[in-house]
Amino acid sequence: MIAKTCKGVELWLLLMLLVTYGNLFAQAPTRTVTGIVVTESSQPVSGASVLVKGTSKGTVTDSLGAFRLQVSGQAILEISIVGYARQNLTLTGSSTYRVILKELQNKLDEVVVIGYGTAKRKDITGSVQTVDIENTPIANLSNTNALQALSGTVAGIIVNPQSKAGQDPLSTMTIRGDNAIDPSGSGLNRPLIVVDDIIFNGTLNQLNMQDVATMTVLKDASSAAIYGSRSANGVILITTKRGKSGKPVFTVNSSYAAQNWSRKPEMQMDIDKLLKVRWDYFVDAGRIPVGTAFNRSLILTTQEAEAYDKGIRTNWLDEITQYAPIQNHNVSVAGNSNNINYYISTGLLDQTGVIANDHFKKVTFLAKIETKINEYITLGVKGNYYSADNSGLSPSMQSATWMSPLSSTKTLVPGYEDWIPSNPSGSSARNPYVGFDRQVGPAYGSDENKAQN
Repeated sequence: MIAKTCKGVELWLLLMLLVTYGNLFAQAPTRTVTGIVVTESSQPVSGASVLVKGTSKGTVTDSLGAFRLQVSGQAILEISIVGYARQNLTLTGSSTYRVILKELQNKLDEVVVIGYGTAKRKDITGSVQTVDIENTPIANLSNTNALQALSGTVAGIIVNPQSKAGQDPLSTMTIRGDNAIDPSGSGLNRPLIVVDDIIFNGTLNQLNMQDVATMTVLKDASSAAIYGSRSANGVILITTKRGKSGKPVFTVNSSYAAQNWSRKPEMQMDIDKLLKVRWDYFVDAGRIPVGTAFNRSLILTTQEAEAYDKGIRTNWLDEITQYAPIQNHNVSVAGNSNNINYYISTGLLDQTGVIANDHFKKVTFLAKIETKINEYITLGVKGNYYSADNSGLSPSMQSATWMSPLSSTKTLVPGYEDWIPSNPSGSSARNPYVGFDRQVGPAYGSDENKAQN
């Protein structure tokens, strides 16, 4: 029985060896193929990638555009390089091939605004990137300013979030990092803004996002040849819309969005835990002898003790936070008839910040009319109107985060319930609403701040 089993195993091993050798002999033999990669003008293309399709086997062309590669069977080669269309080459029985790559004309012939003129992208040596706004999904975003459309779209541009409604983003943005130390945030790293070939010294809030057609970013030092030292932090060229079709085109755009905290601080509302931490602090500071039995009256002010007994628990951060919607409404008309090109638009932006009394409202108007006198002369008129209201004093964030939850937002003195205390917790922490557009009344029976603020 054992002999028969061993014999069966030997036959099985012999069969497996025959199958393995059969597969080895059945494999197609490898061969060497050579070739040259050139442009349509027969110029060699160096550095082109030559890859066997479906595998990781490949090579690159040398300075003469030549390549050499080991292949097996009827392989397909993929030849690619930046600026040219990808080419697939099906290998036949030949061992030498000639591959002609075609330029991507749609990219190289793209007209880009540079300085006070235009040029084709293939003729530009500097770092330039253009973002189309008109008739793209970017135009439908609820952006309150034009720079928000570049954040996450153009490499090297950082637009930090704004903390207040209507804040100018130029003071918080950079192109390829900071060039100067600016601890006060005065805008030393702000780029140069050029709108329709004219240097723009205002804020981007004065522009209507719906009026922007394209934005071109000049990132490197080549822009200094045009704009001088003012372009040290980069240049952003903004081109506004103009009429295109013969018939008037009316456009109505409205959007509604809401803002919220990105990282809202979590206030400590567990009173027992808060009292224990304060008790430990008083003991460590030597204000209460070690071993003294816990007594909250030793660590609470008179106002805090009154709030504790009445069950008052105030989250001051919630008190100064409000619902923050953004409304944006725009109407425009554009056209191009005979020798007249026109674009007229008006817009309304109403933005409310997440902090109470933080509000920004602006109205914009833009009119552009161009008349072609003859082949050499074109006359144009452009008018802008901008009106904004960013008035109001917001409550103090610092006071809101410092204030004890054992405090009331209104005075507890009869007859003054609509007034607010200047020191709600009885400590040195001021009421976040002090300086706000509300009345400041007597602080728990004191005679201070009886006058309206």
